[in-house]
Amino acid sequence: MTVDDYTYKYMYKSMYKTINFIFFVFILIFFLSCKKSPDILFCEGLTTDGKGTDCGSVFTTGDLTAVIKRSKGFGSNSITVNVYQKRDNLKTKLESIDMEVKNTDTQANTNLSFYNEGIYQVEAKSGEVIFAEANITIKEE
Repeated sequence: MTVDDYTYKYMYKSMYKTINFIFFVFILIFFLSCKKSPDILFCEGLTTDGKGTDCGSVFTTGDLTAVIKRSKGFGSNSITVNVYQKRDNLKTKLESIDMEVKNTDTQANTNLSFYNEGIYQVEAKSGEVIFAEANITIKEE
């Protein structure tokens, strides 16, 4: 083996490791940048085609629309939306809303009223399976 052969093999291995590292970094960045959209959105209203307007997770007191999404359809004819108030690591159930939906529907909307400030958890379930949940913070003006 000559010096040129040894140098060539060393450079090839080094370049191969560098390319693999760069590829791994790109894959890692791709997966970390893909953020799952929330399954429950809290919005101040809806457009005519059913999309939420002025959505967020912090609001002042009042009425909001909860937009509940499920990518593969609800899979039943009804879903239940439960609203809990979270205080001192305890959840107190405030409201339970039964909604009629179609098996193949992927979105449902319901109106929620929040008149006391605090942190609330809203969960949507089909039967006993919770398929979506989100937290919302209500602040006084």
